[in-house]
Amino acid sequence: MDAIIGFKQAVVWDKGGLGMVIQFRRSYEFLLIAQNGEPCRVWNGGTTTSNVWRIPKIIPREDQHPTEKPVALMAMAIGLFTNKGDLVPDPCMGTGATLRAAKDLGRRAIGIEIEEKYCAAAARRLQQEVLSF
Repeated sequence: MDAIIGFKQAVVWDKGGLGMVIQFRRSYEFLLIAQNGEPCRVWNGGTTTSNVWRIPKIIPREDQHPTEKPVALMAMAIGLFTNKGDLVPDPCMGTGATLRAAKDLGRRAIGIEIEEKYCAAAARRLQQEVLSF
């Protein structure tokens, strides 16, 4: 039986202030939460989690992806809807913020990116760290 993907919830990402502007500038983005036809199997948000997440945006440098997302933003979503060991797919991984968040939270992740330079940046971001003793 084919799974039917359905809209579940909209989350507002409040990216923080944008400084002085003459006209309105958008300081938020929507995250659309979807699920397949089954009831949501994982919810780690309890009863007090808001659908407005206040996490500062990233102002990309020239060498960064132009729409880079904060690891904290991706960690919030991953933490709410997955458990340790779950697989997190990211079909548009950019420089790997979602993959980094998944790794930090003990999840497995698969990323796909069309731009080779961003794949290389994601690989650097996900390298094991060496601890000095």
